[in-house]
Amino acid sequence: MTDEDVTDEVLEDPPAFMWILDITQETRPVPVATYQVAPAGLARPGKRFGAHQPWEHIREDNIVFLAWFGGGIRAVDISNPYSPKEVGYFVPRSADGREVPQTNDVFVDARGLVFAIDRSRGLTVLEFASHAGGRAERRSR
Repeated sequence: MTDEDVTDEVLEDPPAFMWILDITQETRPVPVATYQVAPAGLARPGKRFGAHQPWEHIREDNIVFLAWFGGGIRAVDISNPYSPKEVGYFVPRSADGREVPQTNDVFVDARGLVFAIDRSRGLTVLEFASHAGGRAERRSR
């Protein structure tokens, strides 16, 4: 699950992040790990930075995709739920006249294409290629 960065006026400390919960007993969820993106070089006061929206379907390879506002799209391997690891990311260029991107939404289709929506820049379609070292590659615009 994710916290959600909902502030525009201040840079939260720490920014919103992803939680990994053990729901062995659904009525008693237990946090077991967190995942955060380091804000250095990506976060700007007055612009959202932090978790916003995960793609709610976990892939067979245990990779979760998340929209991270100023941090773009993040691909996180949760194979070991006690130690989530980033295996790829894509931060779009800022739109003209904008200081940082504001990636707002992510969708992954059955082919594995990753659709990223940025509030200022629009739609980017990516193909996550684990054989490329986990780097998300631009497929089309």
